[in-house]
Amino acid sequence: DIGVTGVQTCALPICAHRPAAVLGAQQPVVTLTAGGQTFDIQGRPGDSRWLAAVKSGLTAEVPALEDLTGLTAPGGTIAIAEVDDGLNNHGISYDLASRTLDIPQSAGPSIVANALARIWFNSTFFSDRWVNEGLAAFAEQVAGTGSYLPCSAMPAYPGAGAPNLAAWTTLDATSTIAKQNVADWQVGASCAFFAEVAEAMGPGNFRNVLVAAAARRPAYGVGSQAAAGASPVTVRQLLDLIDEVGMVPASAPDPEMAQKLLAGFGLFDTATLASRSQARASYHALTTRAGSWSIAPAIRAPMQTWDFASAGAAIVTAGQILDLRDAVEKTIPSYSPNGSAVQKDFETAAIQDDLDALRSVMQKMSDASGTIARATKLRDGSHSLLQTIGLVGTDVDTPIKHALADLQSVEPGKAQSDAQSAIDEFDGASNVGLLRASMAAGLLGLALILAFSLALAVRRRRRRDLGGTIPGDVAPPEEADRP
Repeated sequence: DIGVTGVQTCALPICAHRPAAVLGAQQPVVTLTAGGQTFDIQGRPGDSRWLAAVKSGLTAEVPALEDLTGLTAPGGTIAIAEVDDGLNNHGISYDLASRTLDIPQSAGPSIVANALARIWFNSTFFSDRWVNEGLAAFAEQVAGTGSYLPCSAMPAYPGAGAPNLAAWTTLDATSTIAKQNVADWQVGASCAFFAEVAEAMGPGNFRNVLVAAAARRPAYGVGSQAAAGASPVTVRQLLDLIDEVGMVPASAPDPEMAQKLLAGFGLFDTATLASRSQARASYHALTTRAGSWSIAPAIRAPMQTWDFASAGAAIVTAGQILDLRDAVEKTIPSYSPNGSAVQKDFETAAIQDDLDALRSVMQKMSDASGTIARATKLRDGSHSLLQTIGLVGTDVDTPIKHALADLQSVEPGKAQSDAQSAIDEFDGASNVGLLRASMAAGLLGLALILAFSLALAVRRRRRRDLGGTIPGDVAPPEEADRP
């Protein structure tokens, strides 16, 4: 989709960007659309080789770059100007204000790809120069084999002292060979970093990292993505995105690969990286233990701000909560906290105090579950004769059912009380049974006495009715001697 507007007086944004002495009074302006992005190309008069190289590169590299990065071109019109070869990045630069891209006379497929990558990778995207330079160099691979010099191996540092990516080296006409070597190393090391992590996480996850960074989406998911024009992504944020959005989903063999590659390059201190390693290991262990439960903002927020001391304390508390959750489930197999207020409070805890409060509730839940288990065991176990007598007419099922319902609705106090009331019934059943048995024995004895007394009374009455004796009876001696 290429169109030539012809020769015209230069009136494009590039004219404000490049001096007239460089541009010339009139130049051919070629308008080209590639991958949905429009470009106005202005080469120097007579330099058909440069123009052909840029046109060919745009047509091939813009769609390839969008596929590599997952990022779409910004739209509008971007001007491209031919400039002299330079010491820094061959003279490639991108002016954000005028939306003008400088591509040097030596333009070839890899140089065009590097230049185009700067439409995305510049100071508005990432705050660190090495990140933008490394990504632009890495983007050269879309130019293909033969045009791209792979940067997959981390180069040896050629300078004196410690290697440093934070302090970017710029060159001028007076720069020494040693300084040029350091500058080349910085570009090579930055490019090699992205080449190695991209290979480890795979192309899909690599795109996800860049898309998340472009949207300013937080690595640990706290807060919403930022609007366009937000602050550039810091190297800390980028490292978190690489690990959480790229390496973790890819199940990379070494989850600390990116951190190890950057260690010793003047970007982080050793103690901070050690704390980060420990916190991330604890964080992911907790994530595994939590199962379907999400990790609370009280943990994710300090992880995001690299406040690893606070994150570590919150992780310990959350682990204790999960221990109590698991203990309750083991004690009461019919109980599940999933979907309950316990899960909601765990997932929404905003600060350490929220986790502390939930831990207290869960301790009460654990205590109540033990009481319910004891009550259930007493109900289902064998009972003595006195307990059986004492439990006659007693309803112990209802308080146990109520206790289970109380546990599900996260009312540990009521659950404890209901279960204890059932236990109290069992504990007092023997005494009640003894009392009932004693009362029954007493009533039986009284009944026997009454029956014996009634039998004697009946016999005496019959004796009177028959004239004194009953056949078979032996009369009392005093009555036999009476005339």
